[in-house]
Amino acid sequence: MGQEHWQLFHKSHFHKVKYRVVPILFTIVFGAGAFLILNLIQTTSDLLQAQTEWEGYFTQNGMPHKMFMHIIDRKGNEISGELHWKLDWPPVDAKTVFMGRILDKQISFTEYKLIQGRGISIPTLYLGKLSNSTIKGTWLNTVGGHVASGVFEINKVSR
Repeated sequence: MGQEHWQLFHKSHFHKVKYRVVPILFTIVFGAGAFLILNLIQTTSDLLQAQTEWEGYFTQNGMPHKMFMHIIDRKGNEISGELHWKLDWPPVDAKTVFMGRILDKQISFTEYKLIQGRGISIPTLYLGKLSNSTIKGTWLNTVGGHVASGVFEINKVSR
């Protein structure tokens, strides 16, 4: 092989190429990673927007009952809205107002006011985790000095 051919493989040639290619590869990898992280954060945040509807169940004494959540307002990491309860026995059809906070995929909210019906103990605290379009967690309140608790699971159904 001629002298010109070997010059292509000389280490000074690779040195020049390395300093051109490495910054380009770094920019591509870093940009793709940042895009994916921001997209995941935005997806989580976007699920819990104002005017979204959620439905599912909560358990009380081991029995599942229907639960509906309507997020009315969202400002930053704070949410507020209404919960609607339907129990077959004892028959309960009630609505409450809640306020809560979101931190990454964790959500906590507290029912603090009864606006329709009866049979709901207030305040009740809910702690949950958002996964895909489902919030799962536990609830807790005290009634007459006794602690009541259970689990809940609600799924996004609109917007």
